[in-house]
Amino acid sequence: MVLVEAWARARSADDMRIEIVRGRSALTVVERRPPWNADATAEWTTTPVARLRRSPSDRRWTLAWPRANGTWSAYEGIAPSADVADLLAEVDRDPDGVFWGSSRAAATATR
Repeated sequence: MVLVEAWARARSADDMRIEIVRGRSALTVVERRPPWNADATAEWTTTPVARLRRSPSDRRWTLAWPRANGTWSAYEGIAPSADVADLLAEVDRDPDGVFWGSSRAAATATR
């Protein structure tokens, strides 16, 4: 999915990357950060941000957000859409702070 990968690259920075993990039936947006120390054995941390799932029957995308316990919940702030860009825009907007956190959502709202 070229559009989703381009969206992720555009949001990456020197100190973190936004990546797309492809699954059988979903695309998962993750935030990856380098180790905080210089230890060569330390690994990057991976934090799930959002999950996009396309229904094969109606070809609409749905959006889910990660709970702290590792499960996914359907995001009710936007209806399923045939255009994945609609859902990515909602992830960017994040009015409830469920994707990027409440501090980023508040900062975005004040711009």
